[in-house]
Formats: sequence, structure tokens, C-alpha cells
Amino acid sequence: MPSGYKKDGSYAGNIFKKGNHPKTEFNKGYKHSDETIKKIIKSRKWYKHSDISKERMKNARLEMKEKNGFINSSETREKIRIGLLKNKNAMGHKMSESGGKSISNFNRKFRSEKNCHFWKGGITPKIVKIRNSMEIRLWRQSIFCKENFTCQKCNDNTGGNLNAHHIHNFSDFPELRFAIDNGITLCKTCHKNFHSIYGKKNNTKEQLLHFLKN
Repeated sequence: MPSGYKKDGSYAGNIFKKGNHPKTEFNKGYKHSDETIKKIIKSRKWYKHSDISKERMKNARLEMKEKNGFINSSETREKIRIGLLKNKNAMGHKMSESGGKSISNFNRKFRSEKNCHFWKGGITPKIVKIRNSMEIRLWRQSIFCKENFTCQKCNDNTGGNLNAHHIHNFSDFPELRFAIDNGITLCKTCHKNFHSIYGKKNNTKEQLLHFLKN
């Protein structure tokens, strides 16, 4: 007998409303064991889309990209964002080099300067742009690697607690801003102490040597 009908043949209405599935009520809240999850993953490992399905997905993505300049709609991107926040396995995920370059190129094309909704006509000071540039990030990483991610004053090597200090300060010596031999690793506390003693202008190597000894 069709679903929704009583034994006497009269129609009882649709009992399978959202959240109301009598036959599977006992299964609510059930979680697969780790072993079962592994089996499911293994069984899906060799699943492949047909050539027709691949072509349809490809055309849909290209159409979306031509229409909006990006593949996913704003609603889809928001759903992905919320899903990633809930997914503990996605936290701390490191992107591949090729993936990073693709996103970087996309951002330059569609989200840089006038294409960005935060654009205010180029009012960011030049020095701020330099401090946030890729060159200064690479310089900072090189300083940390050179000194094994360790503060040269107190030997602190706590992750996220280090600063790359310009021996000859950033503002007064523009020609030395990206010089590897013009940098030293200090923890945040020692870096703050140095500038509280010697200020942030006209810093020299002699000041640093004196600071490290005392």
C-alpha cells in the first residue's frame, strides 16, 4: 500500500514531514565507529565521476566564473566558511604552494586596489605598504631561520613570541631594510625593552651589542 494510506484505504496525509521519520526514529543521534568510518572512506576511495558528470561540473564552474569573477556564490562561500569553522580537522590546514599562488593571483586580479571594497583611493602610507609587503615577510623569516627561531637576548624560542629587529632602524636606513645582516631575532619582551631604552630612531649596532651584554 502506498505511503500515507491506512489499511482501510483512506488517506492519512503525509506522515513523512521534515524531522518525522518513524522507521528511522531509533537511529537518531547514532554515530558510526571509527572502524566503520574508515571502511566508508575506503569504499568511496575508488569512486570516480563519469565523463559526462565531469563535463557538466566543469561547465558549471566556468559559467559561474564568467558571471561573477569567481567560482562560488557569496551564499556558497558563507556556507563553506561556517562549515570550516565547525570542522576541527580543517583548522591549521596548510595549503600547497600551487594553491597559494592561485589564490594570490586571483586576489591581485579581483581584490587589489580599486577592485577591493575597502579601497579608499590609495591613502595607505608607503611605509605601511612596505612593512606589510612580501619582501619584509621573507626578510623576517630569513632572520628567524638564521638564528634558529631563538631570542638572542634571553634564548626564548616560544612560537609566535618572536620579532625580527632591524639593527639599523627601519625608517632611517631604507637601503638596509631587507639586508639579512641588518636583522636579529628578539622575543617580544626584549624587543620592547630595547626600544624603551634606545628609542626607535637612529638605532645602531653599538646599542644592540650593549643591550645584549647587559
